[in-house]
Amino acid sequence: MTTPYIGQIIMTGFGFTPRDFAPCNGQFLSIQKYPELFDVIGTRYGGDGVHDFALPNLQGATPVGAGASADPAWTPSPYAFNDSGGAEVVMLQPGLTRVVQAAASNDAIAVATFGGNGGRQNMQPFRVVNFCIALRGVSPAPMIGEIRMLAFARAPQGWLPCDGGIYRIADHDELFMAIGATYGGDGAATFGVPDLRGQVPVHQGLGRSTGARRRLVGEGGGKETVALEVRHLPAAMPARGRTLAAVHDNMMPTLTASYCIATHGAAPTRSLC
Repeated sequence: MTTPYIGQIIMTGFGFTPRDFAPCNGQFLSIQKYPELFDVIGTRYGGDGVHDFALPNLQGATPVGAGASADPAWTPSPYAFNDSGGAEVVMLQPGLTRVVQAAASNDAIAVATFGGNGGRQNMQPFRVVNFCIALRGVSPAPMIGEIRMLAFARAPQGWLPCDGGIYRIADHDELFMAIGATYGGDGAATFGVPDLRGQVPVHQGLGRSTGARRRLVGEGGGKETVALEVRHLPAAMPARGRTLAAVHDNMMPTLTASYCIATHGAAPTRSLC
């Protein structure tokens, strides 16, 4: 067994916060009570730095790596720690919208006079899990139900791939006790593990972005591509001719790795905080 670093953030397939961890909900903690964690993260995520400090707020959000890429062929926008951005719903503006016209028998077909001013969903495929941060470096790891990202494809011994598989409770009773039938199965003889194939993990809770809504553990959603329709256009924008349902990519920059969930290890106990 190894111990987590203070300040290490883990993902779990269960919705409660284990002992010696705190949910990544942006809450403020006392410096006097958690001096070791404060020494590590300081006021990077908020707080006055005298009496309190804040934890990262991952509610309704997915984490991305900080800093600029070392690959000269890959130049995404560099992000600093605690930068946040993006929105669950995007309202298209007239200056950013181009109406596409199609001709049938060389004559434009009028479909709508004005756009519907409706917001467009902006979520790529996701699965809601639980992000927690280590308050102390004393808890054994991995915990049963902990989710880790690996740079190799095969699930190691004591772990299962997060591929949505259905398993017999009798074969993995300790994992079932931790996550139940949150991710599938009948809850009597079988249960499922999270399916993170082609999906990003999102922390449970209410996000802070435009159009955000509360996310529950096990929930999934989002699309890889989105079709723009007349109802998505700004209301003040005439839709002359036939507006096509133009499909565009809805994916943020990604790098594919392997997610696995622990079937053996320390049994998680609930935090009293």
